Amino acid sequence: MLSDIRILVTNDDGIDSIGLRVLVEKLKVLTNHILVVAPSKQMSATSHKITLHEGILLKKEEDVFKDVVAYSISGTPVDCVNMAIHLLKFKPNVIFSGVNNGLNVGTDIMYSATVASACEGINYNILGIAISCDVDHLEGMKYFDDIICYIRRTKIYKQAKVLNINIPKVAHHIQITHQGVFPFQISYIQKEDGLYYMHSVPLANTIEDDSNSDVYAINHNTISITPLTNNQTDLKLYEKWQKINI
Repeated sequence: MLSDIRILVTNDDGIDSIGLRVLVEKLKVLTNHILVVAPSKQMSATSHKITLHEGILLKKEEDVFKDVVAYSISGTPVDCVNMAIHLLKFKPNVIFSGVNNGLNVGTDIMYSATVASACEGINYNILGIAISCDVDHLEGMKYFDDIICYIRRTKIYKQAKVLNINIPKVAHHIQITHQGVFPFQISYIQKEDGLYYMHSVPLANTIEDDSNSDVYAINHNTISITPLTNNQTDLKLYEKWQKINI
């Protein structure tokens, strides 16, 4: 895995994101077959949104990455994946999304376009890997080689559809986790332009105590790798009702 393969790289922070550049430089060590397709502007928290009722501008970026072909689009991160495959005819083995400026754990996963663009690969039977950092991208990505070695050694990539990787400020371990609980309080603040802007803060009195969760791992200096799927069925409830004859 990750040896002379074809990698599609995208993100939700935009084509000019430092995190995107750091990730591309790391991936260039692994393969020469890289295509970057990223939003032309910030697209955080757009989740799995796709563009249906308006056109999308595609622009080739000549000087963003050395020796790597790159495009920016006016669409969403999920649009980036679909346009790379259907319009640019690039057939990746892996989709990397990131490096996101901030964590994507617990509840955040529902809103994250970083995670969503990695999950889009499920529709094409392509492994998706989303990477998010809780610190300066250059600092957090010093663990990248260790993460790749861990994925290779455990061979989790052979069974996974999507790996959601979160890197804390300081990491001592790597752990396979499940999605935890990370609630936050939402408020809306009106500014001088008369518009209301959302403001969210984590609930300080809510601490994840499940040692196998992504939130717990991050809070305990551990890199979290969470296998995800796009199947939102409540399997426990489904299986329970399958046993009931009504």
